[in-house]
Amino acid sequence: MKVTSGDEFEELANSFNNMARQLGRQFNALTTMSEIDRAILSALDTERIVRTVLSRMREFLPYDSFSVTLLDPKGQNPGRTFMESDHRLKLVENIEIPSGELERFIVNQELLLINSPETLPPYLAKNMGSGIKSVVLLPLFFKKELAGIITLGSFRSSTPDQEDLDQARQLADQVAVALANAQLLEDLDALNWGTLRALARAVDAKSPWTAGHSERVTEKALQIGRVMGLTPEELDNLHRGGLLHDIGKIGIP
Repeated sequence: MKVTSGDEFEELANSFNNMARQLGRQFNALTTMSEIDRAILSALDTERIVRTVLSRMREFLPYDSFSVTLLDPKGQNPGRTFMESDHRLKLVENIEIPSGELERFIVNQELLLINSPETLPPYLAKNMGSGIKSVVLLPLFFKKELAGIITLGSFRSSTPDQEDLDQARQLADQVAVALANAQLLEDLDALNWGTLRALARAVDAKSPWTAGHSERVTEKALQIGRVMGLTPEELDNLHRGGLLHDIGKIGIP
């Protein structure tokens, strides 16, 4: 609605138009956020969560560069940074973040703002690309440990809009929950595989002269399965079956 009467009606119309634009923007942001929430909370693996976040964030956050860095909360392994490039997921491995930089996130758990490209930390500068003038860093925590960082880069050096920052922080919190769920499932899967290998070794302990047989058979079966073109799910079942194929020996004198 455009009014050019030059009086209080024009001022009222302009206020109404601004409010309508703001409400429309908020509605679109909430709709997109809801879709992202459903997608990431239903994902069961880390890479799928990251891919979903990177592909959808630009739909409601006015930034030019997006990345997600995943860290080992125990500090035993280097980090990995995922970026979207030409609609493809790019992975940069062996990300080392100095302890001083990590401490900044512990102190500032909501977000960090960097408005000068000269002050970008080395681990960011080499991955952000040229032209980035300001950066928003959103830490992700799991069990009070820093588990990741969402990075938003902008070609502008102006102060970010508070509403955008609030929405970005809300998304980061949801991503942290989704990544925590995925990590728990990955830990449970690792525990299951550990149990299977322990059972296979129990068979070997029962029959020392065939020590390592179950694992050797498993590896040969997987090699054949890959040549046959079995699906990942079929290879997974073959892997389990190979480890357990002699389990009955445990009960034989």
